Amino acid sequence: MQTSANDFPWYKELWVWFFLGILGLGIIAGSTMFVIGMSNPPEMVVGDYARFARGLVDTNQRASRAQTLGLEGQLIIDAKSIEVELKHADGEPLPHALLILFQHPATADQDLTVRLEKIGDTSYRGMASGPIHPRSRAIVSDLAQTWWLSTPEHGQLDLGTLALFPHRL
Repeated sequence: MQTSANDFPWYKELWVWFFLGILGLGIIAGSTMFVIGMSNPPEMVVGDYARFARGLVDTNQRASRAQTLGLEGQLIIDAKSIEVELKHADGEPLPHALLILFQHPATADQDLTVRLEKIGDTSYRGMASGPIHPRSRAIVSDLAQTWWLSTPEHGQLDLGTLALFPHRL
C-alpha cells in the first residue's frame, strides 16, 4: 500500500488555518467595532437646523433674529461669576433671564449650561456649577431660544471680556 502526501489530517494543513485565521480576524474586528460604536453614542447636533428631505439644512433663523433686534454684547468671566452686558436697538424689552451654553468643541460631556438672571437694565449675572473648558464656545440665548449670540469659534475663553455677536453656528 502506498501513502501519498495528502494523508495528513485536516488540522495539520497550513491552508485550513490560514483561512480560519482570516475569518477569526473578521469576527474580532467586527466585535471590536460593535463595542466601540455602542460605548460612544453620537453627539447631539446643536445649531439652527431644519429637516429637508433626508438631511439637515442650516436655517440661520436665530442669528438673523438677533441681528434684526440689533443685539450685541460682552461676556465677562471672572473667578466667581459670569456676566453678560447686552446692547440692543430700542424696541422689544430684554428678557428677565438668559441661558449661556459653554459648548466644548469635541465632547458634549464637557458642555456647561448656566442660567443668568437680570441684575440691571442690560446686565445679567450667574454662577457656573463647574469648571469652564478654555476651548469652549459661549452661546447666549433667551430662555425660549428665539435668538442667540456667540463668541467667535477661534477664541479662547479666558478670564476677562469677550465680544458676543450674532453668528451662525
